[in-house]
Amino acid sequence: MIEEYIDAFPERASDGRTYYDFTRLLSDKDGFEAAMKGFKGMFDREVFDAFVSTESYAGMFAGALSQMLGKPLIPVKYEGGSPGPLCPRRAPRPADAPGSRCAPDA
Repeated sequence: MIEEYIDAFPERASDGRTYYDFTRLLSDKDGFEAAMKGFKGMFDREVFDAFVSTESYAGMFAGALSQMLGKPLIPVKYEGGSPGPLCPRRAPRPADAPGSRCAPDA
């Protein structure tokens, strides 16, 4: 069932791999719920402290799973994955806030 929501584009990848687009899966309530149910079943008997995920499609699924399973999510930036510095010039929250890596403006 989930496969019907995932589009494959073998011609879009210059290195011969197939590009998969999960946009329809993410935007369809029934498809997304089915995916989350399947993913949740993969973790039912696992013991772990947190999800670690790149900020990509995987991060979108990991965010939903972390909420479902009551685990924190640790997002990881990969080289070339986000434009600009890791911390913006103006920190979105105070530097002393839990989880903040950015210094306040001078």
